[in-house]
Amino acid sequence: MVTPVQVVLDVPLRSFGEEVTTLVFSRRSNLGDMKAAREAGADDVTQISVLIQRLARTVKGAELSQEKIDELDCDDFAKVVTAMTPFLPGSRQIPNGGHSSES
Repeated sequence: MVTPVQVVLDVPLRSFGEEVTTLVFSRRSNLGDMKAAREAGADDVTQISVLIQRLARTVKGAELSQEKIDELDCDDFAKVVTAMTPFLPGSRQIPNGGHSSES
């Protein structure tokens, strides 16, 4: 089980007329996520943005479109990448909400 992580955005997104100020990560990535990221493009930024779209939810549990994820402010993008690292392969979350790269 993973501990959900919330990321408060400095520059909120707008989705379906609502302001999205927080993204929530609550599940680890799976093979389908990794395949979708790889199929999306060869560069790291494209792959990471696909993973954000597949893993992130609003506090109400709604998915955001790839177009909305692509509107993330660059500083928010960096915060989101740091927060989602425990949910990616090679990292595992430990009980206190941190993460470890040990296998």
